[in-house]
Amino acid sequence: MHKMIDPGEMDQVITVRQETVTRTTSGAEETTMADWNTVRAKVEFNSGTEDEEMMKITFIKQAVFTFRYCPGLNEKMEIVHDGKTYDIHDIEFSHRKRFHIARGTARDGSI
Repeated sequence: MHKMIDPGEMDQVITVRQETVTRTTSGAEETTMADWNTVRAKVEFNSGTEDEEMMKITFIKQAVFTFRYCPGLNEKMEIVHDGKTYDIHDIEFSHRKRFHIARGTARDGSI
């Protein structure tokens, strides 16, 4: 059971972006990310983790975004908040599909 969500806590602006395929002037397909929706959200950061792989330490920053329900949201999309890009890896519905709770991980270079 989820705790009550206070819409007043949704004081941050996030932009959800989706993959878009366009054609270049030469006719080749090009995949880019385009703005899909801009909403107000509650943003909470989980404690980051460090991952050591091949003698390189990487800091992984995770965030939880709570915002009003947007039909069509999926894990192929990304969230941009405060100049950082987060890959969505989990989406829950809360309070009878009135809200989304999306978990995301910041991309390298977005920390």
